Amino acid sequence: MKKKHTNKYNSGHLRIISGNWRGKKIIFPKDLAIRPTSDQTRETLFNWLNPYIKDSICLDLFAGSGALGLEALSRGAKKVVAIEQNKEIIQHLAKTIEKFDTNAIQIIHLCIPNNLGILTEKFDIIFIDPPFYKNLLASSIKWLINENLLHPKTLIYLEQEKDLVIKFPSNWLELRTKYTLQTKYQLMQVN
Repeated sequence: MKKKHTNKYNSGHLRIISGNWRGKKIIFPKDLAIRPTSDQTRETLFNWLNPYIKDSICLDLFAGSGALGLEALSRGAKKVVAIEQNKEIIQHLAKTIEKFDTNAIQIIHLCIPNNLGILTEKFDIIFIDPPFYKNLLASSIKWLINENLLHPKTLIYLEQEKDLVIKFPSNWLELRTKYTLQTKYQLMQVN
């Protein structure tokens, strides 16, 4: 029997932690299937990314609330491509981005691992935070490789169920790993 993932952080809003938009609110409907990365986890992640974030080109798979991509832009990323498969979430994300008054984020409606060839650039930082218990992490990794979206030194952030075991490509180096009660999150780098 699968565990149901509950998230005490889905209050319907969160704030950008640091950078140009520090304190700016992201609001999203509680009833949508969004599991935003907690403030504490985002703070740890962006501390890890601090030396790399300036002028980076980022890909946010399963964008949800948009918090990871917007936090990256707030901290100096050059561009974010946000991918989301849920049309209702995309509509809400588009309204959120309007409030941030930026054209540095592009939203793409895409169901991973489909729609081959839609992206053509390689990314410096990739955020993979799929819905839990849907077996999307392994297929997302395979999709990134097949789509040729990685370059040597690409950083990949993964957020997953604590008990999920994933076999990573042999050229991916684990840089950091942390756990919460229900979640494992880690930073990998392509070598």
